[in-house]
Amino acid sequence: MTFEKINRFGIYGRCMRRYLLVGFCLLTSFLLYTSLASAGHPVDFRDATGRSFSLEQPPSRVVSIVPSVTEILFRIGAGDAVCGVTYHDTWPPEAALKPVVGGFFTPSLGRIDALNPDVIFLGDLHRSVVGATHGKGHPRLIQLPLSSLAELYRSIRLLGRIFARRAAAEALNEAIQA
Repeated sequence: MTFEKINRFGIYGRCMRRYLLVGFCLLTSFLLYTSLASAGHPVDFRDATGRSFSLEQPPSRVVSIVPSVTEILFRIGAGDAVCGVTYHDTWPPEAALKPVVGGFFTPSLGRIDALNPDVIFLGDLHRSVVGATHGKGHPRLIQLPLSSLAELYRSIRLLGRIFARRAAAEALNEAIQA
């Protein structure tokens, strides 16, 4: 073999190693990103009624019929998951642009069903929603405790865990306490 052929194969080998190294780095980065995207999941918790939940990933379609929960979702950066609100949801302004499912006391079950949510956040006054969806298993009905400041802070932290927005939830709690 001549020197030129050996050199040519040597360069080819170095180029191939570079391509393999770049490919390996890209694959590693992708796997790391996907594992971090669902960091903190599954999230296991009990809602205000004592029902147990285990969420494998952040919900992508949420109906909130509790205006304070809607505001919290937007404030922690999970507003993109909100697909339906009540006509009482006017803050932040982006919430008012979401499809309306009725009022706080009179949510339309048909409108909620049409949105095909993963989760419905509701209050203790929404017994009609609970009764109409009982036994269906989907969507999940989650009632957050919001009767005291301590419950509010815990609920904000829980929403931060559910939507993988823990830092934003802690920042919101600190802003409220300031």
